[in-house]
Amino acid sequence: MPKFTADTLLNTLSSDNPSVDLSDLEITECTSKQLEDILASMSNEQKQSIKKLDLNFNKLTVLPDAIGDLSNLEKLEVGYNQLNTLPDTVRKLDKLHYLNLSGNQFTELPDVIWALVNLEKLKLAGNKLTELSDAIGALTKLKELNVGNNRLTKLPDAIWTLANLEKLAVHYNQLAELPDTVGKLTNLRALCVASNPLTKLPVAIWTLANLEELVAFSIGLTELSDEIGKLTKLEKLNVGNNRLTKLPDGIWTLANLEKLEVYKNQLTELSDAIGALANLVELEVQDNQLTELPSALEKLPRLEMINVHNNKVTKLPDAIEELAKLKKIIVFRDEVTEPPSANEELAKLKKIIDSRDDVTEPNDSNEEVDVPNAEATRGKAKDETELPQAEEDEKMQVNQIGSTSSSSSMWDKNTTPSHDEDVGLPATSNRGLSPQR
Repeated sequence: MPKFTADTLLNTLSSDNPSVDLSDLEITECTSKQLEDILASMSNEQKQSIKKLDLNFNKLTVLPDAIGDLSNLEKLEVGYNQLNTLPDTVRKLDKLHYLNLSGNQFTELPDVIWALVNLEKLKLAGNKLTELSDAIGALTKLKELNVGNNRLTKLPDAIWTLANLEKLAVHYNQLAELPDTVGKLTNLRALCVASNPLTKLPVAIWTLANLEELVAFSIGLTELSDEIGKLTKLEKLNVGNNRLTKLPDGIWTLANLEKLEVYKNQLTELSDAIGALANLVELEVQDNQLTELPSALEKLPRLEMINVHNNKVTKLPDAIEELAKLKKIIVFRDEVTEPPSANEELAKLKKIIDSRDDVTEPNDSNEEVDVPNAEATRGKAKDETELPQAEEDEKMQVNQIGSTSSSSSMWDKNTTPSHDEDVGLPATSNRGLSPQR
């Protein structure tokens, strides 16, 4: 992707030999006036050659009318500017399938958006929207919609008619309920409803047979339905920072689950039935009231990370020694008093835990213990780009999501929430592992 500052691109276009590939163009350090001058300096042929235009993180207050001259534009990124409206000429961009307006100043959306009937991805996170128009129903090809980190108190009925929708993020709003019509979104693969005052999830969610990722942290849940077991394709589940006292048996039937996040609840035990989750890679149970970890962990051959800090666990099970792929265990230094029997695989863990005797001052920080792999020594695997994640300050503003780890989220990086990321803003993780919850 050619990347130019606004001044450099203006100089290039005004030179005697302005030949440059503009099909996938990124412009930085650009004001609205400079963008207007850039488009005015382009020939019609150059304008028509542009298929992707990235104007994220600039100083744009308006888009020039000439943006409508980019007749072959397929992807437009204008996130993290100061826009609160769009020119009517945007409706001419009839090939546009991706539009990112995240992190701007929109209090309402201009009607011209609903004329972009070929849109497949629409990102509106991190604005000041208080409502969405039912006109969104015109976007029948929409596959991904992110309206996280706004001020929405309800969603328009038309959303539930978007039959092709695969990813829906509505985190960090003021939604008090989700209607059962959410069950009409039969192609939905990822749903993020985190940090809304919901208190419960609608029964219809358990009918979403294609759901692979469900993020519902910080919504006031006191119980989770056993019907969750119907989500047989589920790979990622985050119900952290709620008020759960137990987990339903249905969770242990989710054979495809790779990442389970139940941190910051009121759990006192984990069932031995966890051993049925043969594909589990990451387990986050920190900030609960657990007194022990189940020995059935030894039945999880793919498990790479366990976060158990801030519980009442005084002994790690010997079964941990059987986890050949385990890379990381996170505990408090003074929490675990009796490590598993020492062997070469856990020597480093034992050394760090035993070192608490050498600490002369209180140390409340988490210990991240890298466990050498039985097959080969592995480096630390910090997954810092996931779906909405709950955070210390309880403030998330993510706009996309994704990860390079084996348990990466299906969201694009920086577009959707992960518990420690800021929805609607650039993803910034402050955790050593997952969020420091």
